[in-house]
Amino acid sequence: MIHVITPFSRAENVPVLLRHFKEQDVKMTWHPVVSHVPFPVKRKWILPLQVDIPAGADPFCYKLQAFIESGRIKDGERYCVLNDDDLYMDGVLSMVDKMPEKIVFVSMLRGHHIPANPASGFGHPTDTLMADPGNMRPGYVGVEQFFVMGELFRQVRFNLAESAICDGLVAEWLAKTFPNEARYEPELYVLFNRLEPGRWAVDYDLTR
Repeated sequence: MIHVITPFSRAENVPVLLRHFKEQDVKMTWHPVVSHVPFPVKRKWILPLQVDIPAGADPFCYKLQAFIESGRIKDGERYCVLNDDDLYMDGVLSMVDKMPEKIVFVSMLRGHHIPANPASGFGHPTDTLMADPGNMRPGYVGVEQFFVMGELFRQVRFNLAESAICDGLVAEWLAKTFPNEARYEPELYVLFNRLEPGRWAVDYDLTR
């Protein structure tokens, strides 16, 4: 079982994400973490978590830490994070699900262009973030790149005071704390901001 956690805010991407997850050949549960309004659809395999974000808190880090503290995490099942405009390369989830290691790091493709007006508010570069032990540090790895068994994932802490690099700090901690549990798969990819207009050479067909 793979559990996909999504700090969720882009309701317009729900149809695409539903189709994307249905195409994955793996048993999974989706945990959209929302605030302000309920998650807009109901399915047996979707378990939303609604949280109240304190004033001044970074929504991204707060939602992830709230999930970790929610009591939902199960030992022996794998957890990962996918933002609500990202996608997986075909086959990634099913391949990772078969790997015995407790931590799997994959690479992340980040498109071809930096949009003039990035939807996220950040002009993230387009270089590929490779799954490599030397890259497990802030600025070289994203939260979408690691898949972690529940007994380790519940020990993770997203640093709410370091929101811009909190995911890099977590990857660094995992790699240093559990080096014998980690596997690196540089040829498996997450597709960063695949649904963001203008980032990729060809925008994703939202109607397919």
